[in-house]
Amino acid sequence: MTAQHTNPYRTPYALFAGGGCLLSAIGAAFVAVRTGAGESGLLAIVGVLVLSVGVCVAPLMGPPLVTRERWGLVVMGASLARTLVVMGGMMVLIEAMHIDRRPVVYSLLTGGLMMMAIEAIVAALLLNRRTSPGVHAGSTVHNVPSQPQAGGRDAAC
Repeated sequence: MTAQHTNPYRTPYALFAGGGCLLSAIGAAFVAVRTGAGESGLLAIVGVLVLSVGVCVAPLMGPPLVTRERWGLVVMGASLARTLVVMGGMMVLIEAMHIDRRPVVYSLLTGGLMMMAIEAIVAALLLNRRTSPGVHAGSTVHNVPSQPQAGGRDAAC
């Protein structure tokens, strides 16, 4: 694999996504216990979170499935998919399995929002690293200064 095909953001994303998944599961379990979820409710809630964080694996796949150019879109799609899984799981637990609404809603919202916040922070850090001048020498994005037009005026003026 050449340097042209490697994605320098895959490893930091994997580390933060794994840590974020663990923190969100712990936070959701804590909220579930504090709001009165029984043992079966707690297991069901953690099960929904495990399914929802399973989509974090998609951005870690390499070429040809996830190219460097499409990686950001895949991360955004994984975030959307995780949100839909949490919402769907919430509906199944409440309506089909008849688990008490309060622990399900509070704990899944806690877990989902924690993961979303961690993901937003990581995305901002990685984007900042990508757009900082001179940070990544192999970057294909270059800032080209505008050429002065006739008469010595800059095109941006």
